[in-house]
Amino acid sequence: MRYYVYISGAKLDMLAPQVPRRLWERLEPTLSIEAAGIKGSLAGARQPASMEANLNRVISHLEKLGVGSVEEPREYFKGVLSMKYMVVGNSMVLWGGAVAEDSLRVGLAGSSDHLQSSTYRSNGKALTGSLTHDILDNIGAYLEHSGVRSSPVKQRDVSAETALWHTWEAIKLMHEDRSLPPLRGYEFFAKRLLHGSLGGGELVLLGTPLYVALSD
Repeated sequence: MRYYVYISGAKLDMLAPQVPRRLWERLEPTLSIEAAGIKGSLAGARQPASMEANLNRVISHLEKLGVGSVEEPREYFKGVLSMKYMVVGNSMVLWGGAVAEDSLRVGLAGSSDHLQSSTYRSNGKALTGSLTHDILDNIGAYLEHSGVRSSPVKQRDVSAETALWHTWEAIKLMHEDRSLPPLRGYEFFAKRLLHGSLGGGELVLLGTPLYVALSD
């Protein structure tokens, strides 16, 4: 069993209809009938699936297509990592962690509306579908607010290398911020947004999660 802290309903609404029909039919109820020597079965009407059921089916389908890890990410990747989290600008939640003696920093970002706690809500200012440029805008605003550097208003105007540097710096700043909740283990499944190497060989991976759950 998982204790979910984040599930992206928007991503599931987009991905679930793309799951092959046969994967849904396996779970549809059937009613066996036998009367007057006649045998048959009646398929039950398919009820709307719960969010968790949709999540499990989508992940099962994606894993058959191939899923990467934080060290070797593919279009989708999963893992368990010690991370900090924060809400940026009352609209985005960001998790940040590091592996391989800090040579790889991993960020997961999405709309705070998908947090499973009602503590944080966007008040109508949610990210638009966890788009990469919206996430980078929020990361840039966080760096500006923290006084680390002056960033362009629109992150879509910066280079991919600059976007990687901003992500690296934001995660580093999170780890140094003692006002944030401490590091703890999280399990996640995410879509890759950015992945690349910086000038000194450091690696950065930024994704947007389908789910994040607490890990022992």
